[in-house]
Amino acid sequence: MDLFTYVLHGDTVANEELCHALFTQLLNSVCLLHNQCRLAHLDLKLENVVLDSHYNLKLIDFAFAEVKDHSLCVAKGTERYQAPEVARMFYQKQSWQDQGVPLTFVPE
Repeated sequence: MDLFTYVLHGDTVANEELCHALFTQLLNSVCLLHNQCRLAHLDLKLENVVLDSHYNLKLIDFAFAEVKDHSLCVAKGTERYQAPEVARMFYQKQSWQDQGVPLTFVPE
């Protein structure tokens, strides 16, 4: 199951210990990618994080990944997940970017 679906179902709301464990796993995964593999994922979002039956986190969808041995100068990834300052550099539209990214997810 991807982390988006898991969060959407509300399974993380009352489980602070599980949230802490998942966040720690995510940070460790990104550190491993950056420091040992020398890769930048460039499309991290809840849909690209999956959990197994033991709550082990795995990153998926490396289509936009880049080797970190050069300067990244292209915008990649899902546009609505990009930081506003990154998106402004590559897109002239400044509608959603100026609003920032909400901290909470509210299903439509």
